[in-house]
Amino acid sequence: VTHQLRSPLAAILQYFEVLLGGIGGDLSDAQREMLTRAKERLESLMQLINDWLDMSRLSEGDIVKRLQPTPLAQCVDAALKGLEWAAKEKKVTVEVDLPGDLPLVHADPDSLREALSNLVANAVKYNREGGAVVIRAHQQGNCVMVSVEDTGIGIDAKEIPFIFDQFYRGKDREIRSQPGTGLGLAITQKVVRAHGGTLTVTSDKGKGSQFTFTLNVARGEPQAQGETP
Repeated sequence: VTHQLRSPLAAILQYFEVLLGGIGGDLSDAQREMLTRAKERLESLMQLINDWLDMSRLSEGDIVKRLQPTPLAQCVDAALKGLEWAAKEKKVTVEVDLPGDLPLVHADPDSLREALSNLVANAVKYNREGGAVVIRAHQQGNCVMVSVEDTGIGIDAKEIPFIFDQFYRGKDREIRSQPGTGLGLAITQKVVRAHGGTLTVTSDKGKGSQFTFTLNVARGEPQAQGETP
């Protein structure tokens, strides 16, 4: 099902990119605008499908079967690779502040990368132009506390209890103006819970938000974050 849903859409998306790149010939302004809008709608559809597939996978508990000693820094780097263009386009600075002696965490690398990607993508999307995003982590007992902090539009206190619900999107006009499925935070919360952790948020409307989650330290001999377990 994953292959049948994703492959045709990925092929169509490539054709849009080829056309918009001018390989098929010069485009008028009107043609470029129509192709761009169609490409954006297709990307939204692909994101919805990906999110649905992720929700289905997580509900089956697959993530628990792949927990292993994992370097957090590598997952952060992998998550940021797909967000560089969005941050650059919005002139948002993304900073990573991880101590070199941070222990390995007991995690599924792919799902952890996805959770981090969701949080950072939101931090960039709902930020101000020229704003900042900071990813931090520190050890606290047998856990590693990971936070993603931004200088964006923030979340109304009345809406915080609902932001992890599936398909929920804030009522703020600035939030509604951005594309999204309302599944990113729900997926992230499921990922964190499957790791045995908790996900919390603090926010100051108009000044920014901070999402924090916990991960268990991997058992065994500690290794530097750059080493392969």
